[in-house]
Amino acid sequence: QSVELPVTVSSVGTRTFAGCSALNAVGLGNVSAIGEAAFNGCSALTEIAIPNGVETLGNYAFYGCSALATVTLGTQERSSSSLKTIGDYAFANCWYLTEITIPESVTKIGAHAFDSCVSLKTVQLSDNITEMGESAFYRCLNLTEITLPASLEIIPEGCFDRVPAEIDFPNGNPRYSCENGFLINNTTQTLLYTAPSSHGIALPAVRRLGDWSLSNYYLWYDDYDPVLPDTLESVGSYVFYDCGVTRVTFPDGITELSPFTFSCTALQEVHLPASLREIPDYCFWDCHLTALTIPDGVTRIGAHAVDWFTGEIIGAVTLPASVEFVGYRAFPDECDVTALNPQVH
Repeated sequence: QSVELPVTVSSVGTRTFAGCSALNAVGLGNVSAIGEAAFNGCSALTEIAIPNGVETLGNYAFYGCSALATVTLGTQERSSSSLKTIGDYAFANCWYLTEITIPESVTKIGAHAFDSCVSLKTVQLSDNITEMGESAFYRCLNLTEITLPASLEIIPEGCFDRVPAEIDFPNGNPRYSCENGFLINNTTQTLLYTAPSSHGIALPAVRRLGDWSLSNYYLWYDDYDPVLPDTLESVGSYVFYDCGVTRVTFPDGITELSPFTFSCTALQEVHLPASLREIPDYCFWDCHLTALTIPDGVTRIGAHAVDWFTGEIIGAVTLPASVEFVGYRAFPDECDVTALNPQVH
């Protein structure tokens, strides 16, 4: 089935064609706005041309259009489009989309905009983009190269998680740099991304490992024990995720870990620094730790902090006198917990 909108129609409203699974072609005429989830789940739609007059693609506009293989944003002249924002999840789960050219008018790509576009191989970005949303290209498994513009002001942690691409700033960037495959926020000294070419190269001297930042560093399954830089102060979520790391030693100076810093079934041994003050909720999730020494100085241990084991269970743990609070099921029920502070709760 196909639909051709008359030139008198100025917008496609929220969820107008959502779930129309038999719709395989649509002409958008002269519309200037495409609303939230307007074509969500149109699983037979194979191509779409967005008219030049459209300024914003709503969130989830083409989410789950699993057969969508060709997307044209404006005419072939990139400078003629009026599009400014690609909404959150706008093209997420478009499994057959292989390439996308972002018009020069676009300044923002929303969170998860191209999430799980697993066939996407080529992305040509606007030279005027200032902001990329969280996980904008999450799990674009065939994307091998991304050229970023000097205009970029915001690249969030986790923007390129599960993307095996090399990153380049051909015209430089005052806020970010990428050398030896390491994408770094120079202002906060945060490692944002590790390209496949970084494998085997020493981690740079940064203050923070951002969320998901090492997802390519181990190429996912290598049996590799990382050497972390002495400059490190904090570690984000999912940094050690689904990888072959068996042992991690944190340098002195680290004060902050995050929920789900570890979700790594291979992990057997962790050395925590004396500078650490908290083990947050779900910090060690689905790990195979058989022993853990909590340093004196830790005051709080969050809910399920060292819980949910699929392998051998930690048999016993001693909480130093500095620990004041222990969250719900911080340790497995089978673990014998000894608290040196009688006031711990």
